[in-house]
Amino acid sequence: MIQLTNNQKNEEKVLAYIDKQHNPKSIPEVVQDLRRVLATNITDDEGRWILSCVIAYSEGYYQKVIQLIAS
Repeated sequence: MIQLTNNQKNEEKVLAYIDKQHNPKSIPEVVQDLRRVLATNITDDEGRWILSCVIAYSEGYYQKVIQLIAS
């Protein structure tokens, strides 16, 4: 994740965003939110890549992302 954002604080922002989500969203909505959170114009593929990195981060984040995108 750091390789894409080139800033460890952005990793923390993404994880904080995931932690705050409670309602399912579509993947395009999550990617749009990530653009806002990171204040950058990431592509859809980059947003999906970030989500896959978060899924691989830990079992806890795996569960959170699956619940988030289970719409």
